Amino acid sequence: MYPENTLVAIRRSLSHVDGIEVDVRRCASGELVVFHDDRLDRVTDGSGLVAETSWDELRRLTIDGSGAKIPRLEDVIDAVPDTHRLVVELKELAVATDACALLTDAPQDVLVQSFLPPAIAAANRVAPELQTGLLARAGADLSVMAAAASNLECQFVNPHYAACLDGDATDRLHDAGFTVYAWTIDGPDPIADLLARNVDGLIVDRWDVLEEAG
Repeated sequence: MYPENTLVAIRRSLSHVDGIEVDVRRCASGELVVFHDDRLDRVTDGSGLVAETSWDELRRLTIDGSGAKIPRLEDVIDAVPDTHRLVVELKELAVATDACALLTDAPQDVLVQSFLPPAIAAANRVAPELQTGLLARAGADLSVMAAAASNLECQFVNPHYAACLDGDATDRLHDAGFTVYAWTIDGPDPIADLLARNVDGLIVDRWDVLEEAG
């Protein structure tokens, strides 16, 4: 639909969604950039590791041949209005301190999430006022994840959507005090079941799947 993790995708999606989710990592010159993969090859006209590429080089690349550029985290903060939640995934432990320093002053309702418990622990130390969430991979034991999230003082546990369809998993996470966002839904089929199981939010790659689901 739109090139991922770009300002054009954010701006064209705002009228269809309640929040924007992006991925953050650090490039070779130290800037925090919004990019999912550790390598550039899949979605850009460049190659190599983001961590080994300077911002001066990254800013010249385009995403999926669209002409859209890789943004920095501060560019995304500026692009998302305060009417929308901003969900930021920390892809690396080393970005937690600087990312949270920026996000503390952001006008949006911010959720910082990660698959990396040490990154969440660092976020809570640097910016305890921010909400945090532990991401759970497909097949993860949600009881274990809930215990880890509780130890980290998270407000969210965000599982792969398939886990939310397993029995009373969502209710158990709610009972443990967590808000639950299911990720990443790439088609309309599971949406009705997820909503029936009372998930609090859906993380999607394409907003049109929400409309297709009705």
